[in-house]
Amino acid sequence: MCHAQGGMGTGLLARRYPKDQALLEQRRNLTPELIRAVVRHGVGNMPRISRAEVSDPQLAAISAYLTQGAH
Repeated sequence: MCHAQGGMGTGLLARRYPKDQALLEQRRNLTPELIRAVVRHGVGNMPRISRAEVSDPQLAAISAYLTQGAH
């Protein structure tokens, strides 16, 4: 519901954030550790995601994708 079918996170909750805030893929302040913590423990309205839903290798790949070029 929040991330929508394409996974971009531009749904209702995202509309509450300032227009100048970058989309997740455009952010440059994410670290793999932060991504893993948010995914495994949840944050705000976002529930945690279990290893049964996203494996550790899949999460590592997602983290690498989101942090490419960030440093």
